[in-house]
This record gives sequence, C-alpha cells and structure tokens, in this order.
Amino acid sequence: MAHRISYFVLFFTVLTVFVAPTNAQLPQISLHAITPAGGQQGATIDFTVAGAANHDAAHQLVFSHAGITAKPKMQSPGIYKDPRPEPGKFQVTIGKNVPPGVYEVRLVGLYGISNARAFVVGDLPETIEKGGNNTRDKANEVAVNSVVNGAVDARNVDYFKFTAKKDQRVLIEAMAERIDSRCDVVISLFDEAGNELDRRHNTHGLDAMMDFKAPADGAYIVGVNDLTYEGGTSHFYRLKLHNRPHIEFVYPPAGMPGKKQTFTLFGRNLPGGKPSDLVSYDGKKLDSLTVDITVPAEPPAVAIADMVRPHEAGLPAFVYQLKSAQGASNPVRIGFATAPAALEKEPNNQAASATPLTVPGEAVGIFGPRRDRDWFRFDAKKGQVLRIETFSHRMGVAADPLIIIERHWKEKDEVKVQTVQTLSSGQGSTGGADFNNATYDPAATWTVPEDGDYRMMVMNRSSGRADPRNLYRVSIKPSDAGGVADFSLVALQTGVKADPKKPDIQPTATLLRRGASDRIRILATRNGYHGDIAVTVENLPQGVSAQPLTIAAGANSGWLMLTAATDAPKWAGQIKVVGKGKAGDKAITREARGGQAIWGAVQNKSVTTARVSTGIALAVMEVEQMPFSIEISSSTDLAMSRAGKL
Repeated sequence: MAHRISYFVLFFTVLTVFVAPTNAQLPQISLHAITPAGGQQGATIDFTVAGAANHDAAHQLVFSHAGITAKPKMQSPGIYKDPRPEPGKFQVTIGKNVPPGVYEVRLVGLYGISNARAFVVGDLPETIEKGGNNTRDKANEVAVNSVVNGAVDARNVDYFKFTAKKDQRVLIEAMAERIDSRCDVVISLFDEAGNELDRRHNTHGLDAMMDFKAPADGAYIVGVNDLTYEGGTSHFYRLKLHNRPHIEFVYPPAGMPGKKQTFTLFGRNLPGGKPSDLVSYDGKKLDSLTVDITVPAEPPAVAIADMVRPHEAGLPAFVYQLKSAQGASNPVRIGFATAPAALEKEPNNQAASATPLTVPGEAVGIFGPRRDRDWFRFDAKKGQVLRIETFSHRMGVAADPLIIIERHWKEKDEVKVQTVQTLSSGQGSTGGADFNNATYDPAATWTVPEDGDYRMMVMNRSSGRADPRNLYRVSIKPSDAGGVADFSLVALQTGVKADPKKPDIQPTATLLRRGASDRIRILATRNGYHGDIAVTVENLPQGVSAQPLTIAAGANSGWLMLTAATDAPKWAGQIKVVGKGKAGDKAITREARGGQAIWGAVQNKSVTTARVSTGIALAVMEVEQMPFSIEISSSTDLAMSRAGKL
C-alpha cells in the first residue's frame, strides 16, 4: 500500500506505516462567535459572524439541520456594477418544522470549512439586546415567554426589565457555556427599588437558572454579567424568561433498549405534576411527573440536548422533550441501560437494609443527602467473572464514586464481614489535553471468591453541594454476557496551533489542498468490547480517498489518513466515519461522533475546552496544490538513530 506524506520540509524520527503532516501549513478558517446564537421557528433573521479567523471570502453557512438555510446579505454596488455580499452578514431562515433544539453552524470560505458553533432553535419570540443597558434605570424591556440574545462587555452588567403579577412564577435561564460562549454567566434579580432578590451562578454547569415567584405586582430587573467581569463578542448568551416546563432530571436515568418504560420526570412547572419530596439546589421542592417513554432499539449517532463534554462522549443516550399546552420542555438526555434496574429504596444507608439487586442488573440511585451511603445486596457464585461499571460522572454529574463490595456470612451465631473488592479509580484520558475524556467513574472485572451473599456500598467522595440531580448507575453483569459488548467512536478535530511556541489552538475542521494528506484521530470507548474495530469513511467527495484503519484489540485510538488527488475539485461538507466490529455472533456498527475544540488553551490555560459535535467536517481547496509529495510503498518499519538520516 502506498502512503503519501505532503510537506514543504520533512523531519523524520521514527516512521511506522505513515507520517502525519506537520503543523507548518496553510491558514484554516475558524469560527469564534455568532450573533444571534439562535432564532425562532419559522423566522428569518439577520445573522452576523461576530468573530472569526482566516475567513477570507467567507460566503456560505452550513447548518446541521437541512431546514435551516442562509444566504449572504447584499450591500449596494457602490463603485461596482452589481450588488456584493456584505462581509460576515447573512439572512438565516429557520423552517417552521425545525424542532426546537440545539443545532450547529459552520462557515465556509477560501480556507475551508470552520469548526462548529451552537445555534439554538426555539418556539418563543426572540429579540436582540439593544445596548446602552448597563445601568438598571436603562434596562431593556423584555416580556415573559421570550428570549433575548446578547453579549456582555468587559466590566459591565446587562440589565433587562419585565413585569409580573403577584405569585406569578417565572423561570429565568441564561445559556452561555452550553452554546459555546466564553461567558461564565451570573444572573441577578432586583425589584424596582434596586433591592437584590436573588442571584444565581453555576446551577447548570457554568450556566445559571433562577426559579422566581413574584412577591407583588410590578416590574423586576434581571442583571447578566460574567463572573470575573470579562466580556466581548465571545461572551454571548441567551436569556430566557418563561413559564414552560423545565426538566431537571429523569429517573431512572437510563432505560432498556427497544422497550417502553415508565420514567419519572423531576422539574419545575411540569403539567399534571405533583410536589415531590426532593429539594433542589435552590431550596425549592421539585415537581414529579410519571411518563411512559419508548427507548430506541439502537442509540442514535448523535444525541445532543446541550453541551456534551469529552468525558460524556462515550455514553450512548437519546434526547427526550416533554410536550405540553404551555410548550415544549428543555431537551434532556436519557441513557441506555445494560440490564434491568434496581432502584434504591430508602432507608438503605446500612448493609442490613440493603436494596435487593439481581445479577445481571443495574443499581440506580441518588447521591444525597450529603455523606449518603447506599447499600445493595446480591447473590453470586464462586468463580463467576463479573464486570462492575459505574456511570455518574459520564452522565454529567459532578461526582467521584466509590464502590465497596463485602461478603457476608454466618459462622455459628456470628455474622462475618469481609471486604472483597474496592472500586475507586476512574479511567484516564485517551484524547490527551485536546479532548480530555478522563472520567471519575470506576470500573473493574471481579472474580467471585465464594458462593454467597454480597453487599455493595455506593457513595460519592466529592464534597459538592447536595443536589438530587446527582444520579448514579452501577452495572453488574457477567463479563462475557452476550449482547452487552459495545463501543463508541469520536472523530477528533481539535484544530491547529497558530503558533507552535504557544499553547493556543485554533479550533477548525480538516482542510485538504490538492495533492495533500491530513489525518483525523479516532478515539474508541470500549464498553465490554475487546476486539478489532475496522474504520471506514462514507460520503467522501470526488477525488478524496481514505486509507483503511483498524483499531486493534487493546488499543483505544488510531489515525485516519485522508488524501486529496491532484485534480480533486473544490468541496466543503460533512463526511461519515463508521466503525465495525464483531462480538461472538453479534455484528456491531457504530457511526463516529465528531469531537472539536471550542476555544484554544489561551491566557495561560493549558487545557483546551472541547465538546462533542454533530458532524465531521472536511473541505478541499482547489486554488492551492502541494508542491511535492513522497509515497512510501513499503509497510516495513523504518528506524534510525537520533539526528540520523533516512
């Protein structure tokens, strides 16, 4: 097989199968900020690229939903014969049938196709911050059940005024981190006299939500600012004031694939819901509502309700929204269970009152109140090899789970207890600093030492606040159980370094020029699957080829090499990366999710902010061609001494 390397200058150390391109390369387009960050179903809005790099001749927006389209905004001809596109300005039309949710947009220009930025579609009226609203007496007027798009300036607060009736309940929600903003958003609430009534920060990741009940008829003022009073076009936000249903979490957090199952929604303003005994982070009791949901038979390739962080990428899920007369709720993710669930039954804080669990099964519960310890009991046979795996941090919970398994037996009239297994360590990152998917969730394979009665204690070692959203699942199943082996893939496109001497990374997608090669790193998360994974690419444009890739058993990553022919036509779009494996008689096919940097490691921060994206983007540039390339026809390893020549 021939292996092509495209370079201006080549530096060889050790060559195995192929050598990747150097960082000395063409500029690549990078999208930093957009305004507005979303729009209403059925609306046509003015859209601005508020921040981008290397966006020469940018002329097209590509959305992840076909129902969202864009065309350049034209300006008067001036000295030219015909009207010309206004740089960075577009008119975006959102189809009436586009479901509310979080989508993505990319910018296409001379230097390829950009990284993705979140674009939110809603079903409420939307406005844009008018500016000049940095004091409470100049607050912008907004209505309940509306959305305002804005961006905070450095050392400033944006203010908005709304009116409410006595006892009217209003949910005030600010999205920033979840839509790729740099803003660490804080919201505060004042009455007309300037008295602060409430302040919220970090209630949903770095984002904030406030549950407000008006004490009297009148006007109220919401302040929005960055925690450290930074600002600029990259510190954008969406402020939503509404009385719609809001789901805080779903219990149990996972369901059996292909089955209709009963779940309980916990949240606020749930139509037909009843007050529960669970108290949320803000001291308010949550509503509960029982619903039947059919879990898909197979996990979708992409299930993005909001920001999916790297450590959450390997956990399959689907998206659910509650429909109501007041409107749709926020979208939430529900996972795929590996076995039937045993829900904790309080009080189970002592081994003697442990909740029964059948193996194979999943122990499911809530870390709460603080210092809570949940016990489960199960029977096991000597010599059984069991796979024990925890799911909590990967579900977006700020938890550090600890699992202790004890064997209980009687000798004469005395109960004996022996600790036989402790799970305390999570898994390291396979994506490095660029896509840090390390998780605190421990897992282990355990051989049962004796027939008998076993007790499992589950606790959270994190000292975070008490929060009923702190859910966990612990799966216990035979390590060779049929039908449970699976894997997931992420195609990582973190970007390129603008300056090799600095830690900053320019978020972007893959760009090929004619005759050039580039690579995409494929990360594999193995969920009980230990075999080879054969990776192929679909939807490649004309003139682009991909070398076959096999991620061997025991490996967690590999490099996918793409090459453009010397006559490849110009192209920009999305490709599909597919992995295939086989566990016994079960064939497994999984589409890779995209992985991308959001912001590079700048301002003395050494870790890149990254997330899962809805697609894998590729562009071919026709105006540039590599001046030369080298093909290595042998697959034999070629080695040399340091500073040697090849």
